[in-house]
Amino acid sequence: MNKKKLHKLFINTVYSLLPALLIASCNAGKNQTNYETSMGMFEQKSLKAQGFNKNNNKHNFITPPKGSVSKEKEKFLYKQAYQAEKNLKNPFKKKYTAEVLLNGKNLYTIYCALCHGKTGLGDGQIAAKMIIKPPSLLSYKIRKSSDGLIYYIIKKGQGLMGSYANQIPKPEDRWAIINYIRTLQKFNNTVK
Repeated sequence: MNKKKLHKLFINTVYSLLPALLIASCNAGKNQTNYETSMGMFEQKSLKAQGFNKNNNKHNFITPPKGSVSKEKEKFLYKQAYQAEKNLKNPFKKKYTAEVLLNGKNLYTIYCALCHGKTGLGDGQIAAKMIIKPPSLLSYKIRKSSDGLIYYIIKKGQGLMGSYANQIPKPEDRWAIINYIRTLQKFNNTVK
C-alpha cells in the first residue's frame, strides 16, 4: 500500500471511531457518576428552607430580597394576633345572608368540622384521636374573641392548628366561615 492510501485509511478509521468514543465517554457505567468538572457546585453547604441552623440557633427562613413581590394576592399587615384582634374588621359583620352562610357552612364542613365538630363543640372525628383537643368554638373565650382574631387564626394558624391560607385562599371565604361560626354560637347555648 502506498503512503497516501495508508494515511487515508488511518484518517477514516480515526474519524469513524471518534463518535463512538465520544458517546462511550458520556456514561461512566451503571450506578456511577460521570466525571464532574466543577466539584464546588456539588459539595456546597446547603440549608433546608424550613430547617434549623445549628450554627446560629435560628431557623433557616430566608428573608426575601428587597423589592420582591409577594406571591400572596392578599396584603396581610398583621404579624401578631393582638394586632389583628384590634384592627381587623369583618366586612360581612352585618351580612348574614343565606348565600354567605351557605358558603361558610360548606367551607366549615370541609375544613373545620373534622376537628371542631359539626356543631363547633370541638368533638370532630379527628379530635377523638388528638392528645390536645381542639377548642370548642362555642366556648366563652371564642365567643368574646373578635372576628379579626379568628380570621388571623384561620390565616396564620395557632397552637397545633396550622395555617389554612392555602386551603382557603379567598378572604371573603374566611369571613363567611367566621359568620357561620357566629351563627353556631347564637343558636347553641352550650358553653364548654
